Amino acid sequence: MILNIHGYDSSGKNSKYAFLASEYKDQLLISPSFDYSSENPYNILDTLRNRIILNHEKDKKNVVVGSSIGGFFAYCLCAAYEIKTILINPSLMPFINLSARYGANEAMCKKYIELFNRYFFQANSRDYEIIVGDKDDVIDHNLITRAAVGRAKKFIVVKGGHHMPLSDEVKNIIKSIISSAD
Repeated sequence: MILNIHGYDSSGKNSKYAFLASEYKDQLLISPSFDYSSENPYNILDTLRNRIILNHEKDKKNVVVGSSIGGFFAYCLCAAYEIKTILINPSLMPFINLSARYGANEAMCKKYIELFNRYFFQANSRDYEIIVGDKDDVIDHNLITRAAVGRAKKFIVVKGGHHMPLSDEVKNIIKSIISSAD
């Protein structure tokens, strides 16, 4: 099972979904769509958690791929289930960007802060790897994401911005990580 979690203002049919669907035809690919501006983050996490519980495939690779705010939810799932996780330009502190960039209300940001406090220091470093673009104009990975570097199995910097296309380099990194999943 591969669970793909899209970023803000995107959908489950994003470029990662298209790549994963073409590359892993023998795997169950789950890629739900969310409206992060209005959906309760606890409900989003519950939906994703249920997808993992219901679709975890024994004796197959089980991987979560999360982009941007989807990376936040992927990280939470990694902490809860010790499942191989790939974080692409992750927004590990979404309450910062949701408020400043997208005008999210205080109540919504508080929920993200609560989830951050619950999960941030629990993920096992062998279970997640981080890929970031060197010219990300949305998230300052030097300030925010590097807090997780000391624990991440790998922190990989590639050319590109926050909404970087899936270059051959990024595709090869994703394939390498998935092939190493237990």
